[in-house]
Amino acid sequence: MVVTVLSREGDGTASDALIDIVSAALEGVRPQTDQVIVQSAKVVPYAIRATLRFFSGPDRGVALAEARKRTDRFAADMRRIGMEITVDGLHAAMRVAGVQKVLLDSPAGGVPVTHEQAPYCTGIELIDGGVADD
Repeated sequence: MVVTVLSREGDGTASDALIDIVSAALEGVRPQTDQVIVQSAKVVPYAIRATLRFFSGPDRGVALAEARKRTDRFAADMRRIGMEITVDGLHAAMRVAGVQKVLLDSPAGGVPVTHEQAPYCTGIELIDGGVADD
């Protein structure tokens, strides 16, 4: 049996000390015939970069701030083992009131992960692309 651990600290890579703690906790509860292997999740770093185009009228600064807040929350919520970062999920996070169009530069095709990997956002850059009518 393989147990994959994602740390809540740093980029999520489990320290040797955390792996030892998990191994010790599982030692007393595992079936005697099973060998338990505890490993750190393999962290898959990615950065988000997008240009947002806006409808005319609303305060672009407010919409940009809300898009940033929701994108931060999306990245934090998806920081789980086996959680793929999807393009449609990124678009949904950035498409707030006032945003007409999201032009996603990266990750252009999303971030696929396996059941032993976890995505880790290294940075978010949302660019004010002006009013879409211009």
